[in-house]
Amino acid sequence: MRHLPKLATIAVAAAFGCGSGSAPADEDLGGLVKRRRVAVEPVDVAAAATDPGQLRRALMQPHSRIAQGLGTHSFRGTSKVVIAANVETVRALDDETAIDYSASGEFRATLDNSLEYGRHALFVDGTLYLRPRFGKYHKRAPTHVGEPAGICDDIYATLGDYFDLVSTAATGVDKGTASIGGRSAHKIELAMADSPRPRSEPLSQKQWRENLEVLSVGGEVVLDDATGAILEGSLHGEVAFTRDGTNYTMTVAVTHTLDVGAAVQLAAPPDEQTVATRMRPHELEERDALFKGIAPPKSKTPVPP
Repeated sequence: MRHLPKLATIAVAAAFGCGSGSAPADEDLGGLVKRRRVAVEPVDVAAAATDPGQLRRALMQPHSRIAQGLGTHSFRGTSKVVIAANVETVRALDDETAIDYSASGEFRATLDNSLEYGRHALFVDGTLYLRPRFGKYHKRAPTHVGEPAGICDDIYATLGDYFDLVSTAATGVDKGTASIGGRSAHKIELAMADSPRPRSEPLSQKQWRENLEVLSVGGEVVLDDATGAILEGSLHGEVAFTRDGTNYTMTVAVTHTLDVGAAVQLAAPPDEQTVATRMRPHELEERDALFKGIAPPKSKTPVPP
């Protein structure tokens, strides 16, 4: 989910249960499962401290936008979300994220969480190596040219996604210029705005957020002048919402650091840690195209009611 990180979505789903009925395709869920690829406008770093729109744009930049400008770098992040009802915790989730990225476009990216789920990815010599937290890597070519960058976008996005959750009640406070690792930057404090701005969510699965009450926002970010990337960042906040007649609060805490120019060593996993994955995307469509006029179309597996 673009506006609430996927790991937090797991926590919310576990806390409230899942609905019944047929399941739509991931691509039809408006970014709930698969992050939507959208054009990102340039960031005016100097204006981000006074313009909420520029601040949100800066904090939600995808990794694919900043990677080329940063060159070789390492990213490390943590997040914690706690959902409570009547002061009693109903779900808590911690995660750790990391990306070691080479200027060549190769990378190692990991996400691990306190529920012992995870996602590990390597992209070396044009080949992807993918696995959950445990087990062997599945070795295959990318299914499309943007898949490797999309993996980094998803793992990098935690601070931006959580900020979007509270952004309608957030503002920036200019803390002046800074320098991190020799890079010129701007430091911005994150704070509560005098009054919240309205929120509109066209997707039904996200409309609960229209009545979300932001109780607190805090933290600080240091934005790279050249790329708008978050060189250092922290965010904490609390929101309140109602679901099925029950009042809930959700608290979040995020850290984010970039080490630009850090040495990155990448290598493919040894053969004994990999299994080959032979991809046949759209094989039903290919079969129907090949046998058009010769055999009736093969029906797809029905979705249970």
